Amino acid sequence: MDDNLDNVKMRVERFILEPFEEKLLEQNVNEIFHYTTAEGLKGILDSGYFFASRSDFLNDYTEMQYCWSLVLELVNSLKEKSESANERIFYDEVKQEIETFRTEIDELEEMFIISFTKNRDSLAMWSHYSDNDGYNIALNLKPNIKMW
Repeated sequence: MDDNLDNVKMRVERFILEPFEEKLLEQNVNEIFHYTTAEGLKGILDSGYFFASRSDFLNDYTEMQYCWSLVLELVNSLKEKSESANERIFYDEVKQEIETFRTEIDELEEMFIISFTKNRDSLAMWSHYSDNDGYNIALNLKPNIKMW
């Protein structure tokens, strides 16, 4: 296995293991936003938690298909840029693992989603949660992350 392939594997492992908040801070994202209805806001405030929805209960059932296609598109793009046969084989194996994982999750119906955005003021989100009871909750990531 060549050094490039080892580097890719190391970056993939780091990406998987690194907390999501740190990934956002690396992109200079200090706040994320969650749009919700008045009822949703009350549930969050009463419980102190955000609740995730099963992916097959989302209002747009194609969202998960879109996410999977983006992941596969990224892997295909990385494979096309690969300079060695070992890297291309690696990306083929990654695609196979993704497909296997996707099949397992689809069969178990165990994918849960909570939506956040970097967009502070989205007309589409406001219109979806409007009827005079829509809210946008801002979450400041910095106080929640320990910097070493």
